Amino acid sequence: MRFGICILLCVLAFPARGVCAETIVLKTGEELDAAEIIPAGKVLRVKLESEWREIKRKELTPEQTARYFTSGYGMYYSFTTVKVAGNTEYTYYYNGKYAGMRLIDADGLTLRYVGSMPDGIYREYYPGDAVRNEQPVTGNLRNGPSRSYFKDGGLREETWFLDDVPHGLHRIFDPAGNLLSEERFIHGKREAEMLVSPDRSQQAKK
Repeated sequence: MRFGICILLCVLAFPARGVCAETIVLKTGEELDAAEIIPAGKVLRVKLESEWREIKRKELTPEQTARYFTSGYGMYYSFTTVKVAGNTEYTYYYNGKYAGMRLIDADGLTLRYVGSMPDGIYREYYPGDAVRNEQPVTGNLRNGPSRSYFKDGGLREETWFLDDVPHGLHRIFDPAGNLLSEERFIHGKREAEMLVSPDRSQQAKK
C-alpha cells in the first residue's frame, strides 16, 4: 500500500513539477525512496536523495524483477490512475520520473494531455507488483491493446486504440476467463455491441 500512497501524495503535492519518488521494498525489508530507476543488465540503478545505488536482482522479489526488467535495458515505464469527477487521470513515469498526464472521459476519449511520453508499454501495478493495467503509447498517443488484469493475472478488460481513440474490439471477461461482452469501435464510434448470455451465446445489441 505504501507505494500507491506515496505516488498519490506526490501527485497531489507536486502537480507543477511532476517529480515523484517510488518506494522500493527489498526482500530484506529495507525501503528505498527512489527518485529515478534504471534497469541496467544484472542490476537496478536507483537514485536516492544524495547518491546512486546499484541493487542486484537477488535482492529483489521475483515480482519486482519482472516489474523492473520487463521492458529491457535502461527502460522502465509505469503509470498511476486517479478518478477525477467522473473522469480518469493517468500520470505517466519513465524510469521513475514524471513524463506526462492524460485526462480521459467515461468513453475513453482524451480530454487533455500534457508532457512527452517516450514510446513504450506503460504499466500500473497492484500492491505486490502484479500488473493491474497496461497501455502501449507511441507518439504520446495510445495505440494497440490497452488491458486491465485481475490480481491473479487473468485478463479483465481489453480495448484496442488507434491514434488515442477506441478502434477495434472492446472485450470484458469474468474472473474465470469467460467473455461477458464485446463491442466494436471504428475511430471512436461504437458500431455494435455483443452481449453474452448465460448459455454462452451472443446477441447483438444496437
